[in-house]
Parts: sequence; structure tokens; C-alpha cells
Amino acid sequence: MVGNTPTIEAAAGALLRWYVLSLDLGSMWHNFHPHSTRWQLPSPPGGASDVHALSPAESFVADTVVPQPVRLP
Repeated sequence: MVGNTPTIEAAAGALLRWYVLSLDLGSMWHNFHPHSTRWQLPSPPGGASDVHALSPAESFVADTVVPQPVRLP
């Protein structure tokens, strides 16, 4: 754990729903970027993303499926 970053543990194949919000009411933008996680973007534009910029007082919801672990031979 680094600073206020939580460690999230879940079984492979589980659906995770992220409720993300920025409580910063100033002029700062922040990035939501959980490592090794991608989610579908709504249409348009569609596609997938692994980072989302948050403006002050913005929120969004994202669903992702926990990937299978990478096992080295």
C-alpha cells in the first residue's frame, strides 16, 4: 500500500464496479488509473481505456472483469 492507495483483491473473472469521484472543488484535475485494469467506454466513442481524467467535482462509474493471473513457465 502506498499512501492512501488501497489494495483490491478479487477472484479472476469477478465483476468489479468502480464508483469514482473527485471531491476537489478547485482547479486541479486528477487521473483514475488502477494498474492492469481496463474497462469499456460508453458509446460514442466506445472502445476501452485504462485511464480517465477527472475534472473538479466530476464522477463516473466503470465496470471491469478481473483478469486471469499471468503465470510464467
